[in-house]
Amino acid sequence: MSIIGKLLKYGVTFDSIECSRQALPVLDFVRWRKPRWVTRAKSKEFVLSKRHEYNTEETEWLRRTENHYRTQMKAIWQLIKLVPDQSLPNDLKKKADKEKIAKASWKEMEERMKNWNEQVAMIREAEQSKMNQQRQNKLLGWLNQEQLISEQFSEETLKRLQREKEAGFITPENVEQKLMESLETTADYEFALDKEGVRVINFDESTEKKQG
Repeated sequence: MSIIGKLLKYGVTFDSIECSRQALPVLDFVRWRKPRWVTRAKSKEFVLSKRHEYNTEETEWLRRTENHYRTQMKAIWQLIKLVPDQSLPNDLKKKADKEKIAKASWKEMEERMKNWNEQVAMIREAEQSKMNQQRQNKLLGWLNQEQLISEQFSEETLKRLQREKEAGFITPENVEQKLMESLETTADYEFALDKEGVRVINFDESTEKKQG
């Protein structure tokens, strides 16, 4: 609700007050209370409030009774500390029983946690050993596979070398021999092939024989 609406709600009219832009923010609708943003009145800036006077007799009596109470309570607590457990009040006995139960439950929880940790450690070690065994078997399988591949490759290389040797391929061992053979022998590429794949070196003689 706006300020004007609140004014109309409480029966305040514009004729009864001087409404201006400077006066509107100062208006407060709680009776006998000044807004926080309004400064202190000039007439009350240097006014000192009257000092509160205490009754000396009453103050002394209150201090004395408080001291007596504190002394008696200290004595009672010292007596409770010296008395054995059997003569403790019911509240203190209950507190002691609760502490004992809490300690016993804590020890039981520690035992349970210890047993649980041991079981988990055993399971973890078994799983780890199983994983290590599987990894070892996998590595052995890879090694065996690589060994088989290397053996097959070596067999294939031996067979290939044997074929090359039988076919008369040039190798570093027989390169000089092949060079000497190629220098001593002459190759004549002036020949033809008939339908059966036979070389015909002297074409004129073969044609004369066929014609005769």
